[in-house]
Amino acid sequence: MMRRTSAMIILILCIPLIVCICGLVKLTSRGPILHAQMRVGRHMKPFRLYKFRSMRVESGDTIQLTMPEDRRITNIGRLLRRHRLDEIPQLWNIVRGEMGWFGPRPEQAYYVERIVARSQSFQSLYRALPGLISLGVVQCGYTEHVDEMIRRAKYDKYYLQHPSWGLNVYLLFRAIGIVIKGKGR
Repeated sequence: MMRRTSAMIILILCIPLIVCICGLVKLTSRGPILHAQMRVGRHMKPFRLYKFRSMRVESGDTIQLTMPEDRRITNIGRLLRRHRLDEIPQLWNIVRGEMGWFGPRPEQAYYVERIVARSQSFQSLYRALPGLISLGVVQCGYTEHVDEMIRRAKYDKYYLQHPSWGLNVYLLFRAIGIVIKGKGR
């Protein structure tokens, strides 16, 4: 309950920033402001994850990981991704109970199938609620292929096996640092 309430409060506090981002996305490229994509959540249940759209509409909803200097990303999208501001709408996923603040990042079913085929232990991550902030992402960043996803999953497994307030505080400060310094991708 506290998780959902805190996400709602932060969403309300972010309204001026959200309005600004909506305007920038709409003014700089055609298409919808939000992008929704199906992801695999707790107990392998699919849910719709929300982000501010950072790619051109022409790129569609392809199953392709983003690469550095990806041409599909809009100019404003690159800024949003660098500061992870494209992920603000996921606070709504937390309010809905589909995600938590901390936990493994939810993946697309296509990648979950490929990772589980190579590493059965990856499926254990889906006993937990996926998170907005992940030890795997903080340590490894975003991934470009399945091998990196498996490497990142090891950090998320460690997080689930060693939960603590101290680790959550560490993750929160690392995530804030990434946002402020623009170290996202």
